[in-house]
Amino acid sequence: MKYSILLITFLICFKISAQKNDSEAIAYNVGLGSFFGGVGAIINKDKNQKWHKAFLKGLWQGALGGYVVYESKKRVYDFSRTKDYKYAWASKILYSAGNSIIENAASNKNFWAKWHITIGFNRIEFNTQKKFKIKYQLLPFSLFSAIQTSTKGKFDFKTSIKTGFLIFKTTNTNIFPEGFDGFTFRNSILLLDSGEKFFVVLPHEMIHTYQEEDFQFINTFFIKTKEKFLKNTFLKKIDKYIYFDGNTFLNGWLYNIERSGKCYYNNFFEQEANFYSLRLNCN
Repeated sequence: MKYSILLITFLICFKISAQKNDSEAIAYNVGLGSFFGGVGAIINKDKNQKWHKAFLKGLWQGALGGYVVYESKKRVYDFSRTKDYKYAWASKILYSAGNSIIENAASNKNFWAKWHITIGFNRIEFNTQKKFKIKYQLLPFSLFSAIQTSTKGKFDFKTSIKTGFLIFKTTNTNIFPEGFDGFTFRNSILLLDSGEKFFVVLPHEMIHTYQEEDFQFINTFFIKTKEKFLKNTFLKKIDKYIYFDGNTFLNGWLYNIERSGKCYYNNFFEQEANFYSLRLNCN
């Protein structure tokens, strides 16, 4: 538990630089996955397991996952450039695989142990380590964001199916600040219907949903603490069907720390979204 608190503090205080080229983008995603995969593996190591062996295992597995995540974000750029929806789903599947590998690394499991995909407030998990199992879990904070977003726009079933993202649309221009055609609330996307910048804004917002999940590894740091807390049988039953997506608060804190200057896009998270999509700016 004490390691988790220290790492959260480190993340909140650490200011990251925007990605300006592919080398920096690879370094960020691989670095994030490898370091925290290694640290998580130490936190979740077995009693008789040496810490450095757990760390090295988590390190290389996390690096692998980070590279797959980078490739998934590159497919978002392909989608923005070509307007071909096949890249949207390719990105979604690749991202889910990469994020799963990082989560396994931080959990001190083999990288193929569990796979998951998140669509809106739904998390579907595939356990492949021993006996193949499919598990569904609800993401409570993502559900809240979806409900709140639904009050501002109409659910776009067609575009959601074509992309794998939870998308709402509205014709009310007053919802958005001047010059904006969309925004993301956690992992629900609201777009201006028939907006001129549709294939600029949608890929940009897709990256923001990935940023929510980029820090999902933080949930693995509390696995042992949660097991002690959930001794109550009733709470254990609830836990089977709910995945606490508390990583969204960490992402929100870091986003607010990064915001600076008069330009809305002058922070790491907006610039990363720009890097993988056709550019948005303050002019």
